[in-house]
Amino acid sequence: MRPARKALEFLYTTAAILISGIAYAYSTGFYTCWPLAWLAPLPILVYSFYHKPLPSVVVAFLAFFLGGISGIGFYAHTLLPTVKPLLFSLILSSALFSLLILWVRVNVIRFRHWLTILVFPCSFVLYEYLGSISSTAGNIDSLAYSQITNLAVSQIAALTGSWGISFLLCLLPSTLAVAWYLKTSGKVVWPAFLFTLGLLLLVYLYGEFVLHKPRQVPSVKLGMIAVPASLKDLKTLDKDHALAITGQYVEQINSLASQGAQIIVLPEKILPLDASFEGQILQIFANVAKSQNLMLVLGLKQFSGQHKINKAVFIDRGSILPAYVKQHLLPGPESNFLIGQSLLIHRTTFGTLGVAICKDMDFIRPALNYSQQGVGLMLVPALDFVLDGWLHAKPAIMRGIEGGYTVARAGQWGLLSVSDAQGRILAMTKTSGQRVVSLVATVPIGSGHTWYSKLGNWFVLVCGLIFLVNIIFLNLKRKSLVKV
Repeated sequence: MRPARKALEFLYTTAAILISGIAYAYSTGFYTCWPLAWLAPLPILVYSFYHKPLPSVVVAFLAFFLGGISGIGFYAHTLLPTVKPLLFSLILSSALFSLLILWVRVNVIRFRHWLTILVFPCSFVLYEYLGSISSTAGNIDSLAYSQITNLAVSQIAALTGSWGISFLLCLLPSTLAVAWYLKTSGKVVWPAFLFTLGLLLLVYLYGEFVLHKPRQVPSVKLGMIAVPASLKDLKTLDKDHALAITGQYVEQINSLASQGAQIIVLPEKILPLDASFEGQILQIFANVAKSQNLMLVLGLKQFSGQHKINKAVFIDRGSILPAYVKQHLLPGPESNFLIGQSLLIHRTTFGTLGVAICKDMDFIRPALNYSQQGVGLMLVPALDFVLDGWLHAKPAIMRGIEGGYTVARAGQWGLLSVSDAQGRILAMTKTSGQRVVSLVATVPIGSGHTWYSKLGNWFVLVCGLIFLVNIIFLNLKRKSLVKV
């Protein structure tokens, strides 16, 4: 190869890695520049169709790795001892993604048919789904969260779950890349554009219809509070210390009650409680809830013998309901905590309420189970790490769209946020400062039922069937070539 051509090839390879990597980095994770997500895979796909397998795999690996490396730098400065596991996870996911690109390359080059535009989106959905059920992080890395502020497209999640959004995000670049490759080979490409543009138009029109559909739904005035807390505050197992923090929250609860709040949500782990004084602390909160005629949800860390429990306590006007125990625990810091198994559902005159804790909303379940029980408002105590408040708020918002309910998430060291059943952010404020932060908002109660909650992960099954049919046809194609 001539020096000039080598230099041009190097620039082309570098550009493919950088453009795709930067596009993934700024549309996912801590960022939400949603237009970039639609084109992020395009340079990788085009590159793979015109290059041999090994360089195609390397380019795909490096681009995907570059897109996720910013998160490793963040967690290196947090309290979590998870940098090495996260780095290993990123390397593994980048390797799997590069193999996925290789699979797409084989199909497109061997079949040379416009229907191969479906290979990449269907394979990517399966990749995300399998990751979501095998990873301790759930599907927090889903590409679908990049569209959380693109409301018209996000509404499809109520039908397909977040998987439908990931499918669309891969379908468009797949169509462009495959059509470009087939066009240079003299193949017919117009059906690919017709299919993709038609589907995107239907999704957009559906989304706009849902967003502008008139609704008559009950509402409730909701408040959230975050009192500044240090790591020491979250660990100090002392009665006097617990009483002091309780007093601060009681003062703020009374203030929000005077503004008309009917439900108040406090963050996760606001107090570490020993069995010797837990009852006294809970009674103080129960008394204020009774005197102010309101409902109260607070996150607590309970020490009971050899066990630790991360739980949320629901108090309805003085009555203490059975606690909800967190189901998806944080690897490392919560490895020795008890794992919750049950839902907490409370039916009221204005709607059905459910409770989850922080990381639970990064997973499809128990969020989907709550929707299937008709929950219209999810109350979520949470604890973030300052910079990742938005990273964890996005999945909670998506769960609300999937399940048809409003989500109120009170994140200590992160965000207080309220989003409705269509993903519209009704109120949001940061809680990472050194002052008391609160908000009060009138929020609608969702229907609590969607087609996704009724049918579950049906869209993943469809993608799986297409993937299976693709394997069969590819195998038949290989056999026919061998015979010839």
